[in-house]
Amino acid sequence: MVVMSCFGNIIAVTIGQPRMLREVARQGLLPYPRFFASTKPFGTPLAPVGLKYLLTVLAIVALPAQDAFNFLVDVVSYPNQVFHAATAIGLWLLRRRRMLAGFAPSKYRASVLVISPYFLSMLFLLVMPWIPPEDGHSDASFWYATYCVVGLGVLAASALLIKGN
Repeated sequence: MVVMSCFGNIIAVTIGQPRMLREVARQGLLPYPRFFASTKPFGTPLAPVGLKYLLTVLAIVALPAQDAFNFLVDVVSYPNQVFHAATAIGLWLLRRRRMLAGFAPSKYRASVLVISPYFLSMLFLLVMPWIPPEDGHSDASFWYATYCVVGLGVLAASALLIKGN
């Protein structure tokens, strides 16, 4: 069952994520959008599939085997937490701008009692990885905050690439 579950996940990711990349390219948010949005020659987004393949091979070859899984999970989660914190800040900014513009409050509203602890938890999860763990308690054989730097680097590179388009 585990093997079948893993196989199903591989198929879903192989089909789903390249199509998402293709749609992002169609919106002009990837470099070389015409190349990544193309479905030639087989009617499938071959360039995004190739990109996912290269990134996967790079992760398998470049990361130490014992640290690969933890590192990949951490690299994915850290930028995700940045977006979650930005979402909470965005809610507060939108509310303030609506109030200053004289608009009525939205009828779909999350309580400040929900947003504040949510934002504080995201802030905690963004700050704590930078605090060194006790000796022998790190989950990686390399610098403990490498995934934070890589995650922020990917966000910065993405912003630069999008701005360059």
